[in-house]
Amino acid sequence: MIIFKRGRSLLKEGKTAEALEVFHYNTELHPDSWRTWDMLGYAYSTIPDKKKAIKYLEKALEMNPENEQGRNLLERMKK
Repeated sequence: MIIFKRGRSLLKEGKTAEALEVFHYNTELHPDSWRTWDMLGYAYSTIPDKKKAIKYLEKALEMNPENEQGRNLLERMKK
């Protein structure tokens, strides 16, 4: 989880490219965790890269359909 927190810190610092690297690495370490895909989708939404944000948010929602925050962000990205 330290890696996850570091990615969030990088995003807050405006270091999006570095944060994306961390989140991609996290999905490699934990491919079965919906949260890793959700954070990757969120990070892409901040650029915004709608296509990639949608792709990763949809993957996260397949794994955890109860994720309302992710669902709301996905709906905003699709507009």
